[in-house]
This record gives sequence, structure tokens and C-alpha cells, in this order.
Amino acid sequence: MKKLICAIVAIMLTFTVALGLCACGETETPSGGNETPGTEQPSTPGTEQPSTPGGDTEKPGGEAEKPADPAKANFTGLTMNDVTVTYDGTEHVVTISGEVQGGASVVYENNKATNAGTYNVKATVTKDNYNTLVLNAKLVINKANIADGLLTLSDETVEYDGLSHTLAIVGNVPDGCTVTYLYNGENVDGVTDGGEHIVAAVVEGANYNKRTYTAKLTIKTTQKQLYSAMLGGAVYFQNPLDGDTLYKYYGTSLTRVNKDEAEYMTVSGDALYYTSKGLFGSNIKKLTSSENTAVYSASGEYITVSDGYIYYAVNGLLGGEKNGIYRYSLSAAADETATQLYQGKASWLTVYGGNVYFAAGASKGKLMSVPVGGGTATSVADKDGLLAEKNVAEMTLSGDTLFLNIGTTTSGYAIFRINLADANKTAVKMTTDAGKNLTVIGNNLYYINNDLLTSNVFGKGVCTVTTSASGSLPGTKLVDENVYSLTGDGNSLYYYRNTDKHLMKYSLSAKTAVDVMENFVPVEDNSVMGYAVTKEYKGEIYYVNPRDNGAIYKYNSATRGNFKVIADSCADFWFDGDYMYYSTYNVTNYDLYRREMKSGAEAVRVSKNRVDALTFAGDYIYYVDNGGTANRIRKVAKTSSDFDTDSVQVGKDNVNWQVLEVVGDKLYYCSNPTVGYKKFCYIDVNAGEKVAGTEVTYGETFTYLNGKFYVYNQKDKKIYSYDPNGGATAILASNVEIVDMISDGKDVYYASNTKNNEGLYKLTVATGESTKIHKGAVDGLGATSKGITFLGVKITYGSEMPVKGQVTGTGYLYLYNGTGVTALVKR
Repeated sequence: MKKLICAIVAIMLTFTVALGLCACGETETPSGGNETPGTEQPSTPGTEQPSTPGGDTEKPGGEAEKPADPAKANFTGLTMNDVTVTYDGTEHVVTISGEVQGGASVVYENNKATNAGTYNVKATVTKDNYNTLVLNAKLVINKANIADGLLTLSDETVEYDGLSHTLAIVGNVPDGCTVTYLYNGENVDGVTDGGEHIVAAVVEGANYNKRTYTAKLTIKTTQKQLYSAMLGGAVYFQNPLDGDTLYKYYGTSLTRVNKDEAEYMTVSGDALYYTSKGLFGSNIKKLTSSENTAVYSASGEYITVSDGYIYYAVNGLLGGEKNGIYRYSLSAAADETATQLYQGKASWLTVYGGNVYFAAGASKGKLMSVPVGGGTATSVADKDGLLAEKNVAEMTLSGDTLFLNIGTTTSGYAIFRINLADANKTAVKMTTDAGKNLTVIGNNLYYINNDLLTSNVFGKGVCTVTTSASGSLPGTKLVDENVYSLTGDGNSLYYYRNTDKHLMKYSLSAKTAVDVMENFVPVEDNSVMGYAVTKEYKGEIYYVNPRDNGAIYKYNSATRGNFKVIADSCADFWFDGDYMYYSTYNVTNYDLYRREMKSGAEAVRVSKNRVDALTFAGDYIYYVDNGGTANRIRKVAKTSSDFDTDSVQVGKDNVNWQVLEVVGDKLYYCSNPTVGYKKFCYIDVNAGEKVAGTEVTYGETFTYLNGKFYVYNQKDKKIYSYDPNGGATAILASNVEIVDMISDGKDVYYASNTKNNEGLYKLTVATGESTKIHKGAVDGLGATSKGITFLGVKITYGSEMPVKGQVTGTGYLYLYNGTGVTALVKR
């Protein structure tokens, strides 16, 4: 019976070995033997499945399977050792050590792997007249550590805006790894509330050990001066959660008025006056129930209106003699300029009794006055000398009484009042508190306590004293929290709450506050209007923003910062060295300004006419004087501050307003005849006003590249190349309709806004092949060091001006970098 069982076992073992041999793969012949590599089993995740340890029945170390046939020889000198490595993205292999006899076959199982894990490797060696040898080993691929410096998570500080904020890993996350973000220990999409938030980024994957990066996200609520004013039962205010743009709160309705950063608001009659802020240039605007118009282009501060005049201060950092107090008539002709009443920095302008009272400094200074018609400025002294050697930090007028926050840094500040109708101008100290945003309602003065002593003892907040108060006591606190920028409407106070920047309405009768901006979400305004221009200056992209009524913005690609630099509506702008020229418009009234970029001085108006297509050549500027009936080319010295007087006309042709180019001693342009199609022409740069240009071909616009002009012929819908040296023309592209063209130094790009072909195209000059690289509305092409910039707009012109309601598109700023198009700015 035992012999029978042994025989059955022997038969089964033989059958098992035979099955194993049948599973052999391709065969190699190392050192005279045959070797069959094993196939790595797929794993999850990844492509390899490590074998389960202990699954083999063979003994490790090379012992031959039993029973051995004593009539056959055994393999000797062969071993297979365990291998342990760290994941490096390459394939690792375990093989037999020792010399395999010639004619022997080696079959491997699971001896190759790339991904991390433990693999049971088996090698089976066979040869005629030899006992089969089975070797076992382990291939262990440990997970790798993520290298130091490969990834970073950095601290970041942002301004509170009511939106969710996040941090993100910077660097190349290893293949197969995922990143999980935890904010204050919770797996959430981001955080909104102000304060410090601990962010953990957990990076892990099948082939890498888990690594956690931590950083701090700080959402701060910076207090800054914001402006508000009451008009017609509504409160107009800057919304800090929407870029400080102008909003209106009326009844229970909250709406955005426009995208102006409206500062220094003041009300006169039925109108709100304010300064629309720009980084380089601002303008003073007027808002009524029926219109919102520009009054005067100036960086006006502390504006006030009285008897048909608007008074404002200019406090440029390098303004020099142009700093001071100015007066401008609200009924002035379009070409009238403001009158300077006082030279020097000034603040807190108040008009009373034929004088402008002010603090002689950009934000604080000695109390002085100057006649409204101009004259000598004098210091204002009180009867008892209480104001002597003190600086005014803020003041407001109510009736005949001037309320002042006045003092010195060493002695501290306090609130005083002066009756300006009193010849003695007796000063009365009202409270020991120092106050900001002085607001008079009825018989009370309201203010935000910013006194260093009393605010620390009693806390910050809104306080009040009666208008007849006197003494050395603090005021009565009404609002006990950190607030800023106070105003009032007769029944209520309005202020910003520091914790979330919401505008609050405080009822004086009920003594309760209501959140005006509860559940506020910024308005998405998709309307577009204006011209389309993009250009580069010192690595930054400047553009006319059609989403902000044509104001000029600049975009910094390194910081991704986007800033309004000129608040006026602009048709175009140009750079020449350290100077920026820009053409502003208000309805149909155009002006050209020049601004010195380094000094930051106020811009100078150099023309009262519409000026287009500025071209700089040597000591001269050539431009299109866009007149009411005809457009003429004019030439003026760069040093001129009055183009209208100093310029001379070049040629007699009526020209297209969009493009000029000077090459050598020739000026190239497109004529604009009364009848027929526009033509591409040239003329001598010194030609007189009675000389006609030389026509080359039909042409509406063109660009210049490497000694040749590329001209769009709108009659035949073709692009021609023109060599000014030989005069030869050649067709480069057909069946095109173009609104703008530009070259990048190698090829030509053009924009088409026709219904079926709308988009941006690249014309490869070497082959004449046109390639569409962006679909959608396109205009305002610019060639920059980053690539081709453009705006997503389609403009319909009437009398060479955009037609309201017929400017369409997203208005986004785009960049084509040679490989793809990216939207840089979407607001």
C-alpha cells in the first residue's frame, strides 16, 4: 500500500513539474544555457503584482526538488539571492549567480519589477540528464522619499474679500502621487475667514513615502480709508469686496454703479463728485441720476464743491510746483484748464466765506486759508492760541462751525471746534478723544475713536459728543467694535466692520446695526465698451480695458497683478523712452496727454484734439490729426507741449486713423478717400501740406517686418507683401477679412471678426500659410516679449468711434505664447 501511495505522489510531482515547464516564455542562451525571463505580474495600483510570500513549496538555497533521480546529475554552483532596492523609476531584475551549464534552460517567474513592492522570484533550471533545480528569492523595491527641494508649500498673506482662498504645492509632483490639502486639520476646499490658517499638503503615492508640507495662509483685513457719501436717500460707497468699486445702497437694494475706484466723495445739489482713481492718472467725475461724466482729468484729492466751482488738491510725490490747491469751473469750456490757488501740498479742503480752509500738508498740517479767487495763503490763528503749532489731521464743516482733529505727535490729538463766523475764532476743546471721519448729524458729532490712550482704555469704536460739548472727557461709545470709514445720512451711521469689511448701517434711534452686505457676492458684469489696444512697456502688458469703459490697465506676468493706471476712457496709448502718451475721450471730446513715467509727475495735456497713430522717429512725432471732416498727418518736435500750435501738416491726403510707419525718409500710411477703397501710400517725411502721396495698392491696414510691408487689401480680401526697395508686390494670402495686423519679428498675425472666420490667425511668411490659433472675437493685437497679446472684443465703429451697444465679446486679455492661448485677465 505504501509503495502505491509513493508511486502516486511521484506521478503527481512529475506532472506538476511538467506543467511548470509548459509555462516557459521566450528563451535566451546565457553562457551556453537557455534562460527564460519571467513576466512581472500586474499590481494594483501600477502594473506589477508582487507575489505573496510563502507561496512556493520549493526550499530556498538551490536544493533540488525531491525525489531526485540518482541516475541524473545535479546542478552545482548556482544561487539566487534576495535583492532590495529603492524605487527609482527603472526596472530592476533578479537573476541566477554562477555559471549555467551549456544546454541548460532557465525559466524565471516574477524576476523583473519597477514599482515599489515585494516580489517572490522563482528560477527553474532544466537540462537533459540533470535533476531540475528550483531557486527562490525576493525582490524588494522600497518606496522612495520625495527629494528635498522638489516641492514647496509657502506662506502666503492675502486680503480678506469674502471669497475662499487656498495654497498650492509648487514644483513637479512625482508621477502617480496625489496631493491632499488640509486646512486647520480639515479636508475642505479652502478658507474664507480672516486670521491665520495652518495648511498641510499631504503628498503620497504607490512608489513614494508619504510626505507632509505645512505653511501658513493669513487672510488679513487691512484698514484703509474708504469713501462713502449720501445722495438722494442712498449711500454711495466703495466696496472693498469688489476692488473698491462704486456701489449704491438704497432701501434694501445693493447695486454696483460702475467700476470706478471712487475716492474723496462729496455731494453738491443733486450730484455726487468723486475722484476716479488710477495708478498713474485719475479724473474727477460727476454722478447724477441721469449721467456719469468726467469733469476734469486730474489726480484730485480732498475735493469740495462750492458756488459752481470744484476745488481739489494735488499731492504728487514728485509734483514739485504743480502740487497745490486748484479751482475748476463746472461750466468751463472743454479747453479750459484749472487755476492753481496755492502752491504746496494740501489736505482737508473746506470752503467758507470766500476762503478755502485747508491743512498745509498731504494728509495733515497747519491750519491755513487762501482766497477762493487766489492770493496769499495765511495761517489761521484762534483767540487763545490753542491751535498754535498744532497740525490738523482731519476737519469737517457744519454751518459756521469747523470741527477739527488737531494736535501733535508728542502731545497727542483731540477734537476741537471753531466758529468761523466769530471774528476771534475762539477754539474750544470738545473731548480728549482723537477722532477720524468726523460726521455731524443734528446736535451731535460722531467719530471713530483713534486716540492712542482712550482707545486702548475704552476700546475702539464709534463715539459721539454733542456739538456744544467742551471739556476733557471721552465721548460716549455707540459701537463697540473695530470699525473704519464713517459717514451718516441724518438718521443712521454707516461704517465698515473690520472683521469682514462689510458696510454696516447703524440706526441712531434703535441703536442697532444691520449688515448692508450680508450674503454679498460680487457682481459679474460682462458688458464691454471702448477701443482695443495692448502694448508692452518694461516687461509689463498695458491694455485698454473694455470691461472698464476703456481705462488703461497694466498686467505683470510675474506677480499676476492687474492694476488700473489711467482712470480716463482712452482710445490709444504709446510709449517713447520714459514717456507715455495717451488719448482720452469723454463722449466726443478727445485730449492727448503726456506723462513722464519715472517722476510720477502729473500728466501734461499736449493736444486738445483727437490724436491717433503716434509714430516716433528721431526728434519728431508723426501722428494722425483726426478732424471732424478729414484726417491729416502732422509732424511735431518731441519737445513740444502744444501739438495744436507747434505741429505742421505732412501731405494733403485724408488718411485712415489706425496706422502710420516711418521707414528711412518715407512715411507710410493708408489713404481714406471720400469715394472708393482705402489705398496703401507713402510720402516724404518732409513733404508739404499740398503734396499727394504715392499710391502702391489698395490697402486698409498694414504691418512692417524685416524690410517689407504686409498690406491688407480690403477690396480683394488679400494680403500683399511690398518691398519698398524694389517696389515689388506679391500676393501672400487670399480670402481674408482683417481688422488688425501685427508682426512678431518673424511672422504676421492678424485678427478677423467675420461671422464664419472670427479669430486670431498666424501667417507664416516663409510659406504663405495661414493657421487659425484662436477662435472668437479678437482685436488690439500687441507683439510682446511674452508673445502675441490681444483682447477678446469685436468693435463696430461709427465715425471712427466705438458704437455703444455694438462692442461685443468677453473683453478678456489673452496671450498666445507660441504654443497655446491663455486668458491672463478676466475682469
